[in-house]
Amino acid sequence: MPALTQLKEELIDITTMKSITSALTEASAGRIKKIRDQFERNVKIYYEISHIYHLVRISAFKMKIEEKIELPKLDLKTLSVAMTSNQRFYGAVNTNVMRTFINNAQQGKTELMVIGLTGQGYMQSSGFGKQFESVTFTKDIPNIEEAKSFIEKTQNFDSVIIYYPKFVSLVNQTIGTSDITQAKVSDEKENQEIKILFEPELPKILDFFNRQVRSLLFLRVMLETDLSLTAARLLSMSAAEERSDELVKEKKTEISRVTSSFINAQLLETFSSIKLWDNQEEF
Repeated sequence: MPALTQLKEELIDITTMKSITSALTEASAGRIKKIRDQFERNVKIYYEISHIYHLVRISAFKMKIEEKIELPKLDLKTLSVAMTSNQRFYGAVNTNVMRTFINNAQQGKTELMVIGLTGQGYMQSSGFGKQFESVTFTKDIPNIEEAKSFIEKTQNFDSVIIYYPKFVSLVNQTIGTSDITQAKVSDEKENQEIKILFEPELPKILDFFNRQVRSLLFLRVMLETDLSLTAARLLSMSAAEERSDELVKEKKTEISRVTSSFINAQLLETFSSIKLWDNQEEF
C-alpha cells in the first residue's frame, strides 16, 4: 500500500531528526557549562579593565586641553555594529538584535557594520535605506586573526557600539549594547577627580589601550555572545526534540490507523469471497 509505505518513510525521517536534535541538545548543554564558567570567572577582570580604560580616556582628554599634549588621533565618529550569527538555529535572537540595531541607527548619526549572514540578510529584506559594511567571520564567533582584523577596521573610531545577544539566564536572552572604547560614562564618573601617574607617557598608554584593551573588551563581548547563542540553540533544539516526539507519536498513530484499515479491508474482502463462494456452491 503506497500510503503506508510513505508514512513509514516519514516516520524514519522524523526519528532521524529527533536523534539529531537530541545530539545537538546534549552538545549545547555541555558547551554552555564550559562557556558560562569561563564568562563568570572573568567578569570582574573585564569590569576592572573597562574602568581603567575609562580613566585613561578621561585623563587624556583633560591633559590634551590643559597641557596641550599631542595624543593619538581618533575621528570623532561613532560606529554601530550588529553582531549576528551565520546560522539560523538560535530562535529569535538574531532578529531581535537587528530590530534594536536598526531602531537606534535611525535615531543617531553613526556609521554601520553588520556581522553575520543572518543580520546581512535581514538588512537586505528590510529595505533599510542607509549604507552599511558587511563582515562575515568563518564561524559565528571570530578567531584571533578575525578579531584583530575587526579591531583594525574600528581603530579610528572614537566610539564603537556593539549590539549583541546578551546572556541573562538559560531561558532568557536579551539584547546588550557595549561601547568597547569606553567613550560614554555617567556624569558622576566623568567629573571625578583622577590622580594617576602614567608611566610610560600617556600618549603611549592611550595608544596601547586603543588597540590591545579594545581588542580584549571585544573578545569579552564575543564570549557573552557565544554563551547567549549557545543557550538559545539549547532551547531551540530542546523544543525541536519535543516536537519530534509529538510527530513520532502522531505518525505512529496514523500508521496504526492505516494498517488497521488495510487489515479490515483484507478481512472484508476475504469474507466477501467466502460468501460469494458459498453462494456459488448452492447453485
